[in-house]
Amino acid sequence: MEVISIKVKLISYPKETDLIAKMAAAVCYSGGHDYEEIRKDAESKPAKYLSKIVKNGHLSILEHNIYVFYISGLSRVASHQLVRKRIASYSQQSQRYVDAKNFRAIIPDTIEKSQFLEQYNKKLEDCSNLYQQMVDGGIPKEDARFILPGATTTQLMVS
Repeated sequence: MEVISIKVKLISYPKETDLIAKMAAAVCYSGGHDYEEIRKDAESKPAKYLSKIVKNGHLSILEHNIYVFYISGLSRVASHQLVRKRIASYSQQSQRYVDAKNFRAIIPDTIEKSQFLEQYNKKLEDCSNLYQQMVDGGIPKEDARFILPGATTTQLMVS
């Protein structure tokens, strides 16, 4: 089994983060009724305006700056820790629809450097073989996936 590294790529981000936060504050606190008024009001605010609002506990104005990441090479175990707290939006590779016959797996450093590496790789190979036998034998991928280890890699889009 090859060693897999986590890769993260920032694929989208706002270019005017302060302005976006100021506009969110202007929506809440100004009398503007359209985009142009809100933007003009936000552009007129000094930089310290944001820190004052944040210091007063109005944090939702910061939530409108969306960053989108592509993440690959992490285990399903790690991805489940990431997505269980809904602080973002996630789209994760499906084991229900994507054929995992050639799945890749994470090998923790401690295992890679231990006397257990050969057994570990053998078990991964056994899981891969059994998965393929089940799919070839008519078991739906959505059921055969239960044999796949938590070390199976996945990929996500995160915003």
